[in-house]
Amino acid sequence: MRIGNTGNVGIGTSTLDGRLTVASTTQLSLTTGGDFIIGSKAGQNMAFNYNVIQGRYGVAANGLFLNYYGGSVWIGNHKGDGSLPVFYASPGGSAAVGSSNYNPNYALTINTSLAGSGIFVTDPYNGYILSANNSSSFAFPFSSTIPRLSICQSSILLAST
Repeated sequence: MRIGNTGNVGIGTSTLDGRLTVASTTQLSLTTGGDFIIGSKAGQNMAFNYNVIQGRYGVAANGLFLNYYGGSVWIGNHKGDGSLPVFYASPGGSAAVGSSNYNPNYALTINTSLAGSGIFVTDPYNGYILSANNSSSFAFPFSSTIPRLSICQSSILLAST
């Protein structure tokens, strides 16, 4: 361990890049320690390494809560340059994908203007369930190839059995 003259601390490293710098050398799993642990390894704990945060109870996976008592959760890009998050959860419980702009009257708002061309809901066993895209097409398929109901940009309603 090293303590620099500015008060920065290094563990396993001589480079004191931040207030606390820990060398990342241990792969994290349910049974290994990772780089550091908050809590007892035998009880409830949260383990960290360079790209994993894991809630655990002993050697079993445990829940990990972000902002349990409120506040927004932003996952993905947040550089302060107008970049949008991959996922945003509002303090009121609404969620947004592709934007932090959400409609509080709906549980989920999806912004497809910046990423992708629409919404695609899939069932891995039976094919896709719903698709909607930016060219005003919307379909509820019966199978992955034959839609049961399709509404396209030209206001044509196609239905099949």
